[in-house]
Amino acid sequence: MGSSLTPIPALCWQHCCSITFGHFSGLSGQGSKSILMKLHGSLLSSVNIGFLLALAAGSFALVNAKAATLTVTPASTSNTYTGTITLNIGGLTNGETVLIQKFLDANRSGVIDGGDILWQQFRLTDGKASVFYDGATPVTNLNAVGDLDSTAGQITARFNLPASGFEQTIVGNYLWKLSSPFGNFAPLTNAFTITNFPFGQSFSGSVVANGTNVPNAAMLLFQPAGHDMNPVGGTVADNSGNYVLSAAPGNYLLVAFKSNFVANLDATPVLTLGSGANLSTNVILSSADRSVSGAVINASNLMGVGGLLLPIESQNGLLTLAFTDTDGNFNAGVTSGQWKIDSQDEAMSFHDFVRPQGKVQVDVITGSVAGVTIALSKANALFYGSVKDAQNQPLAGIQLFSQDNNNQFEESASSDVGGKYFAGALSGTAWRMEISNNGNPSNYNFSGPSFDFNQNGGTNLNAGQALLVNFTALLATNQITGHVQDSNGAPIVNVQLFAGATIGGVNFQASANTDNSGNYSMNVANGNWSVGVICQGGDNSLDSILGNGNYLCPNNQSVTISNSNGTANFSIQPCGGIQISTASPLPNNSPSTMLAAIPCGSSVG
Repeated sequence: MGSSLTPIPALCWQHCCSITFGHFSGLSGQGSKSILMKLHGSLLSSVNIGFLLALAAGSFALVNAKAATLTVTPASTSNTYTGTITLNIGGLTNGETVLIQKFLDANRSGVIDGGDILWQQFRLTDGKASVFYDGATPVTNLNAVGDLDSTAGQITARFNLPASGFEQTIVGNYLWKLSSPFGNFAPLTNAFTITNFPFGQSFSGSVVANGTNVPNAAMLLFQPAGHDMNPVGGTVADNSGNYVLSAAPGNYLLVAFKSNFVANLDATPVLTLGSGANLSTNVILSSADRSVSGAVINASNLMGVGGLLLPIESQNGLLTLAFTDTDGNFNAGVTSGQWKIDSQDEAMSFHDFVRPQGKVQVDVITGSVAGVTIALSKANALFYGSVKDAQNQPLAGIQLFSQDNNNQFEESASSDVGGKYFAGALSGTAWRMEISNNGNPSNYNFSGPSFDFNQNGGTNLNAGQALLVNFTALLATNQITGHVQDSNGAPIVNVQLFAGATIGGVNFQASANTDNSGNYSMNVANGNWSVGVICQGGDNSLDSILGNGNYLCPNNQSVTISNSNGTANFSIQPCGGIQISTASPLPNNSPSTMLAAIPCGSSVG
């Protein structure tokens, strides 16, 4: 990479090189001699022998040496900071591209060394941002990092730390590095710190593997959400393997990450951090004995995607993380078993990629696996808009997502302090734009665009198109409750239910998952609601839980809410089961009961 080049060869390693050298003194008897040189097919005439001797001796000065500048604002922030980070880069030529890298200074040495992890990487080009068009109106995707100023020769990039990935909020010391992919200037490094907000309670302890402390491991903090775990931050253990992390009161799982180790999620207890408590607990890692390696590439140009977090999880509850290097390569230590490689929603949006819903499956039972390639698709279309309440006030932090109708790709988004959001999509197939079922206030019902409810289940966008979709939130003051069970009365756990209603000519939605008893409850506003069970698509669908073709998708039920609560229960019948129905009158005009086998793919009430 260009970061290792000195300013001298960097200035002339071009096909058309025009250089003015300074005057070199102290080289008696050689100042009048000159030679001709040819580099990369370009003729450099009248190169002074004195310059060459000075170059060999390492003592020279350039009149026209270019110096780039980098400013990071703020240079330090807490892990609860929700504002923007601003990168100002100056001293560039018009249209120049630079490489930005952020390293976790795990050993706190203050310099980038072999023990540091490439935590984030992206390229910025002077005058270039992620721009789409709503008719003739340009719309800049502010989720994807780019140059937001109009001044030639400088770059201003702004982004929100949590919106670029939860891992970007982990407490620790970091180093920003600015370099030129073409060696046009000497690399610059700026320190950056994320501090721990002083909550009134904390966790402390050591990261331990095989009875020995593991220095500089990353500590990840998860919060249980139903049957899922949401990462909410973390810290880095010191050089002795000890850590301290303060957090808000709540229930958490503490999981450690270090190269060539794995964590056991199934053996990790849920810890309750009470107000004012200081909870001491060690976090356990196990050694890896094999590896999964490969590369993450941009499908459009086959370039590697560096600084990308890859969660890698086994079927038996083990977890490790890998970060891609500057060329997009990764190597994760694992143990024997079946593993799946995932990606992180916010990081994908930050890089303007749509996230593949299918996870790469890897079998390492017989040994290490190499050559895994994950190709990511850049978004070439955009949904944008706002999320506001019924009083037209913006709602910040609302989670949204775009998704294609074939359930192959999606992109996550979050509304900013002004209620604005941006979510990428791909042209050529129908896409939906929705409010997420997870992480949002449960006392609101959110509107949905009409195209989400048409027979195509979405809308087609053209390449380069931006489509405005605004969302409204209604206060939900009533409830629809019920249960979901199979034909034997056993509860179906963690299946998702949805409800839709047209209120004031606008479509509104609600959703909930069943608990361990198969019960659910969803908050709703007044209206006529159609309630159903999600049969296909996602980890919480009946397909995922019972298997495609093994059940009959139940019909929706209608529930009217008028300042009161309602009920909708569902019994899921097996595929090919017996349905009891009454046909009256029969040909002999006598009522009778008919028994019929129900074919797969049918719906029943």
